[in-house]
Amino acid sequence: DRIRAVESSRTRRFVAADTIDGTGRFLIPGLTDNHVHAGHDPELIDLSFDLMIANGVTGVRLMGADCWAPAEDDVCLDDFRAMAAEIESGERTGPRVMALASTQINGPLSRSRLPEGLPTMFSPGTADEGRALARHMDQSGVDIIKVYSWIPRAPYFGMLEEASELGIEVSGHLPAAVSAVEASDAGQRTIEHSDDLGVHCSTYAPEYLARMNDAVEGVDPTGVPWERMRDMLDGFDAALCDTVLSALADNGTYLVPTHGTRENRARADEPAYRNDPRLRYMPVWQRDWWDEDLDLVLALTPEIRALFDESYVAGLRLTGRAHSAGVRVLVGTDANSPLMIPGFAVHDELSRLGQAGVAPMDVLRAATTEPAAYYGRSEDLGGISPGRLADLVLLNEDPLADLRNTTAIEAVLVAGRVYDRAALDRLLARAEAFAVASEASGG
Repeated sequence: DRIRAVESSRTRRFVAADTIDGTGRFLIPGLTDNHVHAGHDPELIDLSFDLMIANGVTGVRLMGADCWAPAEDDVCLDDFRAMAAEIESGERTGPRVMALASTQINGPLSRSRLPEGLPTMFSPGTADEGRALARHMDQSGVDIIKVYSWIPRAPYFGMLEEASELGIEVSGHLPAAVSAVEASDAGQRTIEHSDDLGVHCSTYAPEYLARMNDAVEGVDPTGVPWERMRDMLDGFDAALCDTVLSALADNGTYLVPTHGTRENRARADEPAYRNDPRLRYMPVWQRDWWDEDLDLVLALTPEIRALFDESYVAGLRLTGRAHSAGVRVLVGTDANSPLMIPGFAVHDELSRLGQAGVAPMDVLRAATTEPAAYYGRSEDLGGISPGRLADLVLLNEDPLADLRNTTAIEAVLVAGRVYDRAALDRLLARAEAFAVASEASGG
């Protein structure tokens, strides 16, 4: 399962028991999706993992792998750990599980959604509760504390301070009442989603932070999302943005922009987009939920829907600017969010990074070498050299000539297993059969 040597026909020293003919083809490291929601349903997880391997995705970061109060059949943290071990040993089909994140951490406004009997620290409202939650998460064994938008400032900074001392990562959304520079300086490791970052490149940021502070503290819980989008876009300030991005680059804060989950809002009214032929691999209940979610967008006014399109384009520009400023960008898809089809969504996101102005080689690095560095695995993942794990994708076309060529997959190698084209097609057929069965059974 490791690369023994990289050699040409002139320096051949090894004779393999089995050979894959790569003549005229292109070998790249396996791709990593750094923002995945596999859910807690065993069948959806198996389906997602099949589709990922079929698309050359050999590593995932699960951003929501724990459960507050699991139902009987739910897959939660310990189950994911067992799955990860089975994948590593070659007993199970799936990508390497690179990191497991907690359930999202919000503030007191979300306490009504907590299961009965859970301590209030699970929706922390004070610095002490934030610290206590960090200690609990460290003991639970999660790799990442996933912070969310509606946590107030005091518990957020308390949690980060304690997490830093314990050596556990905090990543996720930018809290609505915290600036990007504050979060980066405090040690938040990744910022998920381009729109979370965009507001802090705007002269609207101080007003936004003040209003969001009132909102998360319960003073004025009514949101102003559409006003925020308009004022954020109108207030873009290049010099301010460069200052923010420079701080993120200096601190080593990673950006996971998940542009696809912004594109789906911008294109919710396009029949061709909504009827993606790759939806044949998804069960009917997932497709129905996605349609319901996107239909909510269609119920908004044309002016607000136009803002979604404008915001999506602005997010692409911001990612290109961040990359140019030295911010390290990771490919993430929010897989299993509306129209983010596991595996396939990675190739879509690669193309979006190209549209953002990132050079093709750097786009590939955002799904290979950059994730390896983020996970502290540069010595054994993310490249093709002796000693590294043989997580590899063999392509029939040159991805540097056209990023869409990452879909021209001939074979995938992961965890010591080889999936040739026939095996990959069997994974796709298995996914499609499950989707058909879900319709026959009524979901």
